[in-house]
Amino acid sequence: MDFSFSELILVAMIAFVVLGPEQFVEKSHKLGVFVGKLRTQFNNYKVMAQEEMVAKPSVPPSKKDDNV
Repeated sequence: MDFSFSELILVAMIAFVVLGPEQFVEKSHKLGVFVGKLRTQFNNYKVMAQEEMVAKPSVPPSKKDDNV
């Protein structure tokens, strides 16, 4: 999903009106913390996958597979 800046501002303005100023600040802070943790986890998994790809070279197919 790719959101433009104007779409994000519109969503933020609607959330501000619906939640009110106190809850908006609290909820947006919690959302920011959650997104930060999610990005960190995703990056950790990405690094692990890249390390696995480097650590395990691809195995060429055996001759038995050619006869199938």
